[in-house]
Amino acid sequence: MAFTSETNMKRQSPGDQRRKVLWLGAPADPAQAREFENRGLTIQSCTEHNAREHFPLAAGIIFRFDKEQPTVFESQLRNLAAQAVNHGLFVLSLANTDETFLVMDRALKSLRLEFETANKVLSPEIAELIARHDPGPGEKDVEITGVRIPDQTRLFLRRAFHDCKSIAIASLTEGRSAAGRTHQTFSRFRAPAKVSSRKPVSKAAALRFRAMLVLAGFRLSRLN
Repeated sequence: MAFTSETNMKRQSPGDQRRKVLWLGAPADPAQAREFENRGLTIQSCTEHNAREHFPLAAGIIFRFDKEQPTVFESQLRNLAAQAVNHGLFVLSLANTDETFLVMDRALKSLRLEFETANKVLSPEIAELIARHDPGPGEKDVEITGVRIPDQTRLFLRRAFHDCKSIAIASLTEGRSAAGRTHQTFSRFRAPAKVSSRKPVSKAAALRFRAMLVLAGFRLSRLN
């Protein structure tokens, strides 16, 4: 295969469009901000109350620890980190010094999160870590009709089918012997029938969708 430019040689991903880094806590200084800018990333200062609205366009989120306000840090992580992970963001807890890192580490252990965050002391490395992270497709405004599904499953589907206009969800039965009985479990759902795509879907994209659907407990029976 011939390539006409270096751009064509780069692996393309829907995540390439997500270049925001959400920053909670004391703001980055100009030198720190330049480390992100040099890697094509833009720092977006946020609060616990408005960070979620930026998730679809973000590649990562940084929780900067303040030893004078540990409860604020804990509240931000408790209320935002899990959703950030589900949106594909790189989650990083940041300490200013080695001494502060030890205090932050104790706070993180007390939270008993069900997932691990990247825990770092302030350095240029943090910009590089997020720049190398592929967050995958962001959530899009995809219409989902049919069987009611949990909000978390809806998020996975809106990410998996980010380049579709709508999908329809139907429940499966156990066959002739159980006609009329539906199973309200994720493993018994399918996304069949009607998928209106804005553009042709490649085989590679279809495989990615199936992989994400496994996480949400869905089987994709047909993609039009």
